[in-house]
Amino acid sequence: MRNVTLSLSEDLAEWARVEAARNGKSLSRYLSELVEERRRYDPEYRKAMESYLSRGSFDLGFNGRLPSREERNDREGLRRHEPAGVHEGPDRPFETE
Repeated sequence: MRNVTLSLSEDLAEWARVEAARNGKSLSRYLSELVEERRRYDPEYRKAMESYLSRGSFDLGFNGRLPSREERNDREGLRRHEPAGVHEGPDRPFETE
């Protein structure tokens, strides 16, 4: 999150504080939600969101279903993606002096 400084007239700041308190929110959270709500109704934002959502779901390689527990925990399948040179551990145990 980014911090932003706002300058409000005294009466507007007081009104916003009261409204935030009525809604059980901090002034920062209340104003953030007001701006977010305004953005949702912006025609260009809606157009971009609808364009993104119209692309459909992504194919994760499981033919439209969630992977089984065995598929999620397939250690051999995970090893296929390890970089070359990765191995189980040292050839000999750690020696202390």
